Amino acid sequence: MITNQQVARYPDLVDFAYQVINSLKGTQYIDYRWVDCERLARKVWVHAVTINHLREGSNVTLTDFKDGAHIKDFASVMVVTRAMLETYLNLFNIFFESQDTDLFEYCHAVYQIKGFSIIETHIKREPNAYFDISELPKIEHQIREIEDMRERVKKTQHYQKLDKNQQESSLKGSLCPKRSIEVVAESAGFKSSFFQKVYMNLSSYIHGDALSGAHIHDAKTDEERDAFMRLSMVTAMMVLSRLILNYAEKFPEAKAIFESDPNRAKLVRILSK
Repeated sequence: MITNQQVARYPDLVDFAYQVINSLKGTQYIDYRWVDCERLARKVWVHAVTINHLREGSNVTLTDFKDGAHIKDFASVMVVTRAMLETYLNLFNIFFESQDTDLFEYCHAVYQIKGFSIIETHIKREPNAYFDISELPKIEHQIREIEDMRERVKKTQHYQKLDKNQQESSLKGSLCPKRSIEVVAESAGFKSSFFQKVYMNLSSYIHGDALSGAHIHDAKTDEERDAFMRLSMVTAMMVLSRLILNYAEKFPEAKAIFESDPNRAKLVRILSK
């Protein structure tokens, strides 16, 4: 059972993560690709804030409850926690895992293709959806940008070493050779047995399976519901801690913030293990 005492420093850790992530504010990026890193890091942080907010619950007015009702939506906390974990693993895989410059270029370009190709796909499926002639220059520019991403992929040595099927997959936005999320998680420092158990549990809330339905039905009291939230909060604290360490190891500005607060730094190191 995760206690209130164990998650008492959650807001403090969220604040520390904000300081570390924003340590680069106002500096000039030597490498434009790190802008995407900061965006993903902010996404992780926003999820962490949302988890803390959801724990407070929501007041709703219902016909059967004239004085109002207070809802503890722990299922949404579980969903957001999985999104936070997956975002961090993607962030780690693209930006922080040890790799040479050629592989980094390949991974970043493929990562961009995966995100932006949805524009291209939508246009092909519904070519008449863009009836406003004023939008055509913007659309054409976006398509050119996607093609530029594919050219970046083709120029890498890593791409040249792949077989034909892997090359085609790469140009569609899939990293090759493919790795399972469990393998990425292990590279990111999560023990396989721990990750599988936590990820399976969080995934049940994404898919709405029988386990999640049973939990929602059986958790009658606020304390029982909060117990599920605290479990997610500890997972979120682990993710935030690893993100903070990644930043501190990669950027001197972030390292300075990290080392300036020994108490928080100690908490981060403990949680990261």
